[in-house]
Amino acid sequence: MCGTVPGGLLALSCLVETWAAGCCLPRCRLQAHRLHTSFNLSAINTREPAPFWVAGSFSKQQGGQPEGGRCSNWRGRPSVAAAAAAAGAMVEKRRRAAAAGAARTFFLLILLGAGTYVLTHHSGGAKPAPATPRGRTLAEYHVESPFRTHGRLKKRGPLGSLAMVGSGLTRAELCFPPAWREARLAGDKQPPPAKWCAIMFNDKFKLIYVKCPKTAGTTLVTYFTDCSAPDATDRCFRLLDYTNATMVKHLLDSWDDYFAFSFSRNVLRRAISQYQYLSTFVRDEPGCPRISWDKYCVDPFILGDVCQAEATRVCCTQTAEHQYVHASPQVNCFTTQQGRSALDWLGRVEHFEDDFKALIKLLNRRKNGAPKLPTDVLPTRANYNASPCKNGSSSSGNSSSSSGGAAPEGGGPGADAARRRLRWGWDVRKDTENPCDKNDFFRGSHAHCYAAIMSFYGEDMELLARRRRR
Repeated sequence: MCGTVPGGLLALSCLVETWAAGCCLPRCRLQAHRLHTSFNLSAINTREPAPFWVAGSFSKQQGGQPEGGRCSNWRGRPSVAAAAAAAGAMVEKRRRAAAAGAARTFFLLILLGAGTYVLTHHSGGAKPAPATPRGRTLAEYHVESPFRTHGRLKKRGPLGSLAMVGSGLTRAELCFPPAWREARLAGDKQPPPAKWCAIMFNDKFKLIYVKCPKTAGTTLVTYFTDCSAPDATDRCFRLLDYTNATMVKHLLDSWDDYFAFSFSRNVLRRAISQYQYLSTFVRDEPGCPRISWDKYCVDPFILGDVCQAEATRVCCTQTAEHQYVHASPQVNCFTTQQGRSALDWLGRVEHFEDDFKALIKLLNRRKNGAPKLPTDVLPTRANYNASPCKNGSSSSGNSSSSSGGAAPEGGGPGADAARRRLRWGWDVRKDTENPCDKNDFFRGSHAHCYAAIMSFYGEDMELLARRRRR
């Protein structure tokens, strides 16, 4: 029969023979396979009697045996409906097997991804960091490169340190606690238990300023003024006391409604500024340790260790906490406990003047009933590190980027900077580098400092430089 029925009819008739007796010729089996893959069995009306091209090839006079006696194991003529049902069952079986295989593959991929994440993020309690993040070099990311994340942000919740204190933890448990400090002195260099940062606020103007160390914070406050200073104005900032439960609750309740902002700074340049600033609080006297830039760049918390250790504590004119806070990553001041944005807006020290003007303009456009801020007043540069370069700049060719471009005023800030002009650390005084080009802090004999700073402040680079997260 297989050779007598043409086209699609041939395929279905071959399927009947194959199912009923398993005796079809190879050609018939090929047609049956084609039927299984391409013929629409659902189109067959199973209520109709077997078509002539199936029934006509069998002889009732031969007891239901097919003509020619080609199939010796014939057990009766099958129906088209039975053949279709068998083919449909085979299709469904294969479909289910394919679906199960895909599910197994997907599950194995999830397990593999989870295992990789655990190994790379939680092995030994430390995150492996590349020497230069995503192939960055000093030529690609240098001391003048601003962060890409800036301007308006989507605020996701309160600052992490504030939320942790609000949940019942104490300041002493979170802000570089004694146990963590002693562990560091013993050689255990684990990160601090909390991302700590100072917070200032003004209820009248509905503002929250998260004051990140060494990001022109003192300069910014000269515009808003400090509420504890004699020259305070109505726009002055009040410093949060983390031990005051009422104040903590007030800020937690107000965080969504107030405008929270801060400023960021290039990681490399900020590290240099930290070293220049913090090293001035270690006395240059016999018996006191001299921490070189090469040592500091590997572990910026080292100057805090000097002021914490009993043997060298007398050499410090500031507390260990002060040294630790000023060397901390910037993300401490920008993120929630979950690592998301705690700010509405972020400026850049490298573009301080432009970003500050944009900030005031943005604040004055708010429709929340807050008073307008003055636009004819600019911040006064303060608490900056003057360089021994002839032009008095803090870096060659750019005298404004480290502190916002505002000129120092005669007596106070300028005089204070002059007293620190030559306090650039012991490496500079030994003439081992050119202080007029900050990139030299990461070249030549100090080349290892580039990878070291990038690693120590890897969270800053991940959040602010690699991709724009809102």
